[in-house]
Amino acid sequence: MLKSIKHLVLLSFILTSLSRAHAQPAITWENDFSTAPASKGFVALRNGNIISVETNPTDTGPAIKCWLSTDQGKTWQDLGTITTAEHHVDLGDSVMIELQNGDLLVSYRRNRYRGDYQNNPEFNIETSISHDGGKTWSFHSTVAKSKPGKPGQGLWASTLHQRKNGTIQCYFDDEDTPYKKGYQGHQWVTMRTWNPTKKAWVKPVTVARTPNPKNLSRDGMPSITEWPSGRMMAVFEAVDPNPPHANLIAATFSTNGGKTWNWKKRRTIIHGGAPSKHLSISPWTARFGNTVVCVFATDEDRPSPGVSGTPVHKLSMDLKYAYTTNRGKTWSDVKTLYNQSGNIYKPSIAILPDGSSHNMLVMFLDIAANCNRSVRGNITFPKE
Repeated sequence: MLKSIKHLVLLSFILTSLSRAHAQPAITWENDFSTAPASKGFVALRNGNIISVETNPTDTGPAIKCWLSTDQGKTWQDLGTITTAEHHVDLGDSVMIELQNGDLLVSYRRNRYRGDYQNNPEFNIETSISHDGGKTWSFHSTVAKSKPGKPGQGLWASTLHQRKNGTIQCYFDDEDTPYKKGYQGHQWVTMRTWNPTKKAWVKPVTVARTPNPKNLSRDGMPSITEWPSGRMMAVFEAVDPNPPHANLIAATFSTNGGKTWNWKKRRTIIHGGAPSKHLSISPWTARFGNTVVCVFATDEDRPSPGVSGTPVHKLSMDLKYAYTTNRGKTWSDVKTLYNQSGNIYKPSIAILPDGSSHNMLVMFLDIAANCNRSVRGNITFPKE
């Protein structure tokens, strides 16, 4: 009898533990999609404020600017100009992070391949830094440069991540490295680490590419998650290996702080891929405890899919999301967040500090309405 009671107690403990491990969060969203000055790349500061960042046209050329919100993205005020460029320069894909010392660091591309630069293109990933909360900015560093003499070896979207040990990493879309290794037309995700002594970005690492070198790799637009254990996940846009190479959302993982990634063995498909030919693009992630929420754009609800490589303003995309509670091993069913305009792009998500009335903020580009939008949400977990 005593053994039976012990077995029942043990079984009850195991079932309870499994239930807690697989407890699913509840996610709710406001029905207020406020206009905003920017979309992808904003940061939720530790003091509760939000700073967004976006490229705007000016009379002298493009400028990357930033705006401040003190009410969870409902209203905004001009904050500062991060950097500028002359006409014909492709200046954009800016992403901001708050460093552990309170400084703000932004990465972006500065590419010259149009107009006067067609015959002498140059591609750069750069960073700028602010020591006063975004009011003033100065050039920080060049992460990577490609000067191929012709297009096809570009450097595109980037993102930044600071590990808990203080190490700063920059991840970016890289056509240059695969081109030099004989994979013309391919794109990988590359990461470099900031060396404060050398004041340089060093130790390039391949984060994402197709495991089979015979397959087309077009991996890019990375978003990085790190759990307290040190496990890291890169979520990115990729393509199906089979024609017509529909875009999908995938992930790779690292267990050693980003020194190596598991792309050689496998990649996790979060959404999209065969047999579907619909497109899923432009992912972004945010971690709440062990749960990670991923927002992205997809045309899966359209009668027919778009074609990979089509300019985004000619596509027809809705904003959707999924989440994982087991560190990226499996993902929830996909749910729709916004489908009212017919075409969105560049969604971004951040977790807001404790004490906020909402704990999630999503911002995205509403192409059809020609504006950026923000929406607040809450993620809650069952009480144990």
